[in-house]
Amino acid sequence: MQLFKSRFISAETYEAHQNWLRITYQRVTEMSHAPEPAEFAALEKEVKSAEFQRKKRQITHLKFKETEQYRTLKQFETIKQSRLFRDFNTVSASEYATLMGSAEWAEITANSQIKSKRKKDEKLSEIYRFLKSKAYRNYKKAKELKLTEQFEKLKAETESTEFKQHVAYCEDAKRYEKSELFFKEQRYADLLNNEDLQLYLKYKDTTIFDSIKNLDVTFEEDFNQNSLNRDIWSGAFLWAEKTGIGPYSTKTDKLNYLNALELAPKNSALKLEVKKQNSEGTYWNPELGFDKKTFEGIGYILSSGKSFAQHDGIFEIKFNCNTSNQVHYNALLLSEHNDQAILIFRTKKSNRIEVGTLMRNGKNIQHTVHSVKVPELKQTTIISLIWHKNSLEWFANGTLVHKMQHNLKAVPMHLVIYPECTTTPENAQLNIELIKVSTKH
Repeated sequence: MQLFKSRFISAETYEAHQNWLRITYQRVTEMSHAPEPAEFAALEKEVKSAEFQRKKRQITHLKFKETEQYRTLKQFETIKQSRLFRDFNTVSASEYATLMGSAEWAEITANSQIKSKRKKDEKLSEIYRFLKSKAYRNYKKAKELKLTEQFEKLKAETESTEFKQHVAYCEDAKRYEKSELFFKEQRYADLLNNEDLQLYLKYKDTTIFDSIKNLDVTFEEDFNQNSLNRDIWSGAFLWAEKTGIGPYSTKTDKLNYLNALELAPKNSALKLEVKKQNSEGTYWNPELGFDKKTFEGIGYILSSGKSFAQHDGIFEIKFNCNTSNQVHYNALLLSEHNDQAILIFRTKKSNRIEVGTLMRNGKNIQHTVHSVKVPELKQTTIISLIWHKNSLEWFANGTLVHKMQHNLKAVPMHLVIYPECTTTPENAQLNIELIKVSTKH
């Protein structure tokens, strides 16, 4: 619960932080059951791996000139543009193409007298010139190299759909954006920008939510109604309520205590006023019993004894007050038999309260009370008591102001709020905006 160690924050800031804690804890809890954390962990491991980066560079830095397909295309174009291939095609399309495969051709080329006879035979002369030509030599060399077979094979390969797709892929400036790697990288970036996921990753292993985790609200009063709920509240101490006596004062009290049920909440707050005015009321006289007298002031008692009591947990009261040196407001947890109490607060000065415990054993009363500094009580303040099994902690707007060990009995205790005055009364008021009690499960 503690937010700051050395200074107080406002009640508004404290409440805003508590709301943030509750909302954020809910978001973190929901995300802990979602698939995104596991997906993010797997993607982060993959995207940041050396293998992923190697594949990315392979795609982004890819150049067609450095591929096997480019070398295939260059080989194809080299053959296509070579003198051998052109001469082969020229010869293959000439009049000699048909003759070269005939018996007559074989006979002519085998005749050793062709050179001497060519002068007398024009046809032989042409054949002789052809046989001695560079084109014919290239033709024969191309056949020996099986150049046409290579050409046709390379042509089929470069004209295939797969080859064309590869060329298009290499020439595509957005090829990485179309890759599976890019989609994984984008998904990883999306998860990096997922606010709920990042909240989960940031806070999943922290103790920041310990103060609000596993809390069940067991009692809450926000004074939003036009009147107090009589099934919950009473205007007298518990035993006086049970006996039907109603509110009363003691012999030394200067205030005539009235029933707070007569008051109506206004603007979401209950105003417990102390007024300096004469009034007749009931008081307890140890010698005579209940009697009547005139008091110099009036005040009100508010108790949850008829409906709610609890041991252990968190007890919060949001209020502001305008007090004096003569009037002090008490907010107690009181046991049914009045044998023990926890002082949630007793107002003392504008920025001090008393906290502590009271234990009664027969006529012996043990008080353990401490004065602590708090924010200015004229401003809205939230005093919180955390009742642990063996210790008590008090907070003012989320800042720890006191801690002590205790040996209280683990019995339910109810809320009682009332003013006290042992000298001449002065006007004062306590404005209660919220009372909330929670317990951990």
